[in-house]
Amino acid sequence: ISKAYNFPVMDEARLKAALSLLDDESPVVRQELFRALTNLGDSLETRAEAHLRSLTPEARRQFQLILRRARREQFLGNWFAWLSENGELARLEKAMTGLAWLGLGAPGLTLPARLDRLADEFTLERLPASPESVMDFLFRLKGLRGAVNDFHNPDHSNLVRVLETRRGLPLALTRIAILVSDRRGFTLQGLPTP
Repeated sequence: ISKAYNFPVMDEARLKAALSLLDDESPVVRQELFRALTNLGDSLETRAEAHLRSLTPEARRQFQLILRRARREQFLGNWFAWLSENGELARLEKAMTGLAWLGLGAPGLTLPARLDRLADEFTLERLPASPESVMDFLFRLKGLRGAVNDFHNPDHSNLVRVLETRRGLPLALTRIAILVSDRRGFTLQGLPTP
């Protein structure tokens, strides 16, 4: 591969040069760009953000494809890490954080902090630690609701997106209630139904 397409050290100038090649039609160039850009790991999104406005629409589309592919590969390589967590709810939260990251990138990693903030807000309301109080807090005071359409939209299962939009599938809303309750020191369990 030509040295022009080899980016062993990705300083800002090289990053800009790599991003400018994203709309190149050569599969060899695209494969090398994928390798070089994914070597940046989690910093890729934040470092590339300043350069994206100057790219062509096709280059921006290719960048999004690279991000999705890189996230998917990293996700699949790390997916079973949640099994090593101690406790069922820690495993649930780790798995949900991983899925949120797969869909959203860096913002998906904020799930634990968002759940902490909800639990703190619950405490500030001085509500009793009970399932009824958590439900009242989440669904009346915080305005969480079930999704009313587009049920196959992955955002309705992504807990970060559910907390942002206040809309989600029943299973996602249940997971939020369970994880908030756990932070306040009591157990909330879903009922298995046929």
